[in-house]
Amino acid sequence: MLEREPGGIIAIHDDPPVLHDGLPRRYLAIIAEAAERLLAADDPAAMVDELFATICDELKLDVFFNYRLDGDRLVLEAHGGVSPHHAAGAAVVELGQPICGVAARDRCKLHVTAIQSSPDPALDFAKDVGLDAFACTPLIYGGRLLGTLAFARRWAGRFKTDELSLIHIVCSYVAIAKHRLRVEADMRNALERQERLLHELNHRVRNALQLAISIVGMEFGVPDVDTPLAAKRRAVARLEAMATAHRPLYATDRLGQVDVEALVRGVAEQTVGHDVAVLVDGIHSLSVERGVALALAIHAVLLGNGDLEMIRVGLRTMDGVTRLAVGFSAPSLAGDDRSEMEVPRSIGLLLRQLHAAIDRDRSGVTIHFINET
Repeated sequence: MLEREPGGIIAIHDDPPVLHDGLPRRYLAIIAEAAERLLAADDPAAMVDELFATICDELKLDVFFNYRLDGDRLVLEAHGGVSPHHAAGAAVVELGQPICGVAARDRCKLHVTAIQSSPDPALDFAKDVGLDAFACTPLIYGGRLLGTLAFARRWAGRFKTDELSLIHIVCSYVAIAKHRLRVEADMRNALERQERLLHELNHRVRNALQLAISIVGMEFGVPDVDTPLAAKRRAVARLEAMATAHRPLYATDRLGQVDVEALVRGVAEQTVGHDVAVLVDGIHSLSVERGVALALAIHAVLLGNGDLEMIRVGLRTMDGVTRLAVGFSAPSLAGDDRSEMEVPRSIGLLLRQLHAAIDRDRSGVTIHFINET
């Protein structure tokens, strides 16, 4: 223990507090009760309120301040024994600001004595609150600073050594409990996010299955000179395109969104059987439902076009509206801009349902989505 001057701030540098035979038996009972309460706590602020109620009579405490580290400052999380006016004045403490900010910055336990008679201006706030003895402990777990916890008296100018030991021991338990609550909160958040993700994926997959049923149904419902085997093969190829559209969904943090570049590359390579040059202007994403429509449209456009040269993904302004557009350059796709693009009935119906269209001009074929930018 290093005392800088008679009265004033005393900085205590020692090892983590441990139980020892010199503590009064009643202190050991208080420590056991405090540990039991802290292990069962589920709210950080209420936890410290209960701890204060447990030890305040024995130690004749009047005030406590519990701060949580928030970036490079301390935020008051719980308090007791002070007026709303004083609590508001101590709501935020910068690191290095007396008294708790110094304890947090230096990661050092502080015992401040004889506050009312001290001329130190750093103690003006404590003096205004009417405090005379102040014990502040940084809450540290695994080398990580979590905040500070301080207890104070108005009636006596200092704490005894055994009283400080009791305070430091219960504060070490508070640090453990706060770490546990933080870990549990992180786990709950992760589980909730995973649950939302699984729910979203379930919803998207259910939609995809409904689309698959519609596509296959239309494939077999249209009079066709092809054999049933050929129709089955076309249905399988389109289902594979839909599956390719869903793969980027699992590689993004945006629920229900797929990366357009990954989708275009995947479907194009799956359809033509080799790597395809894809030029992307900016970063674009689509809802997975529209991604499926785009995958099916790409599949329909590229089917049998092995001379594909380039796919361009970007924004296109048409009739004053900016739309996401996917263009295909291939000799077999280029044609008169007045000619009509032949699209299989099943794909045409799906594109109209999702407000998508296919255009062809002298440069090739372009798919654009009216309501996606």
